[in-house]
Amino acid sequence: MATAEFAIVLPAVALALLFVLSAIATGAAHLRVTDAAQAAARAAAAGESLDIATSHAMRLAPDGATVSVSREGDLVVAVVEAPYPGALSVTGYRVSGRASAAAEESFAGEVPP
Repeated sequence: MATAEFAIVLPAVALALLFVLSAIATGAAHLRVTDAAQAAARAAAAGESLDIATSHAMRLAPDGATVSVSREGDLVVAVVEAPYPGALSVTGYRVSGRASAAAEESFAGEVPP
């Protein structure tokens, strides 16, 4: 009798575990893209070229991430997007992080407005 209950409960426990692990992986990916956006915004605002700022972000971002750096008035804005990690990657959704920093006078990148 206990075997039948175990056979019914085991898939539900496995599914719950999958959801919990996916939530943890998504949270970690969100932290990584936010950190990457902060690094790119800081580097570009400090006067680094856009290529160097983008390379800082790509080093920190998850695989498959895209980075965009732009200037909005006196701010440098960096946006990093990456696909959801693990089993959620099949959904096509992306996790993103955005950061901004005040641009210094020696902004080296030519960013369209």
